[in-house]
Amino acid sequence: GIFLAYVVGGIIVSLERASYDDDKFTNRIDKIDSVMVSLGMPPDTRRRVMKYHCYLGLHNLEKEDVDVLFNGLSSNLTLELKLVMYESLIASAPFLQEVPVGALVALVKSFDEEVFSPGDTIVKKDEIGHELFFVMKGKCEVLGDFHGLQVYAVKNVGDFFGEVAIVMDTPRTAWIKAKVFSVLAKLTKHAFDDAVLEYPLVKERMVKQIMKSGMLSQISLDDPNKDDTKSTPLLSSVSGELPSARAMPAVDKMDADSLEAKMDRLNGQLRRMETMMINFMTRRDLQPQSAGR
Repeated sequence: GIFLAYVVGGIIVSLERASYDDDKFTNRIDKIDSVMVSLGMPPDTRRRVMKYHCYLGLHNLEKEDVDVLFNGLSSNLTLELKLVMYESLIASAPFLQEVPVGALVALVKSFDEEVFSPGDTIVKKDEIGHELFFVMKGKCEVLGDFHGLQVYAVKNVGDFFGEVAIVMDTPRTAWIKAKVFSVLAKLTKHAFDDAVLEYPLVKERMVKQIMKSGMLSQISLDDPNKDDTKSTPLLSSVSGELPSARAMPAVDKMDADSLEAKMDRLNGQLRRMETMMINFMTRRDLQPQSAGR
């Protein structure tokens, strides 16, 4: 019926768009690699940069893609988008639960996103920090040493770290590195101070909560044998269920087979982008050399 036609039409449009995105992605990668070649970058550096841009492309995180989303929007729509993007992160932080709406809006406006490659250092032990991070995508490890021999905890989607740094100047107590490609939302101490400037009592209460959280974190770091690797659960203010099979409109076998075939084609197109990077690096001789060579 109408529902099936709508779904099939959406799939066809997605297939055409995926083909266009393939060409656009390839051209962008070619240009990036050409610049690195002209600068004399070594193969390992080129490979890491290319994998980074591949991740950005697959997840629509290139700056120009993000700019397309926000350019031209009214201030109200921009704020609404950011609230939707960061709502679950705010809900996961106890010290943000009682923040007045005005201050919360200012905080949300101040969030910046940053992408880290596997192995990238996010927080350096003993360094004075000035940022709070929320994990939006990926996974990060809290380490006792630079080489990762001591893993104190794992930060997953919805978790946060570095909160003490936005309320006082104190050395970081651990190394934190990205275990996989990770997208983090960052809030700086300067942005935090500006957001709560008109709410001194609220800031005082938040500082107490953050310091209490920081003390508990320090206790767990001082006792590596303590089982503290479980992530902070991601709290959600919106709950719901996927529609059950009974609620879905019935389609005859022929339509279902046709729909399944189109879905397979769409998945194939999407997988092409994931393998494109490997093929490109092979052509450019950017694959890591084996130990025996």
